[in-house]
Amino acid sequence: MERPFVQIIDDKLSTTPLLPTYLIENQLNAWEKQYHTVAVMGCQSSGKSTILNYLFDTAFPIMNNKVSRCQTTKGVYISFHPDIKIFILDLEGTDSKERGDMGKKFEQSTALFALALSDILIINMWMSDIGRYNAANYELLKTVIEVSLRLFKKTSHKKLLFAIRDYDHLNVKEKMAAMLNDDLK
Repeated sequence: MERPFVQIIDDKLSTTPLLPTYLIENQLNAWEKQYHTVAVMGCQSSGKSTILNYLFDTAFPIMNNKVSRCQTTKGVYISFHPDIKIFILDLEGTDSKERGDMGKKFEQSTALFALALSDILIINMWMSDIGRYNAANYELLKTVIEVSLRLFKKTSHKKLLFAIRDYDHLNVKEKMAAMLNDDLK
């Protein structure tokens, strides 16, 4: 069963008034503090919503390949999975032509928001972007990791999970992992 979703931050970085009603309608306020949260970030049109829909049986909108690469998620959406008591955050993709040069503040704000709320932050990357700077979002990742180390060092255990998209057997997994680790250091 696909779970409903709601936008909680719009494309102007403003919170929407929809979350309280959404929580009550779906009886999620009864969870109190007994839940976990996962979020996904990455480049626009890299399959973030698709991954979440597949993993958590959510119904986030996904790109129509017949239309071409375009912005589907605007802002931040939330959904849930009641059986495992988890909230799922779907973030607007980074590096979008729609945001252009104004996207940096938006990307940093939503990534830090997701990091603050999430137990696990999934970073979705194209395999071909490993070793690149802008395409791999290293500047944004640097900000997220630095803030994580400063704010959450002693209070929680944040996990970053890298989902490498379009990995093929022709690439040596260990080599790709080593490149990613080196880049992150």
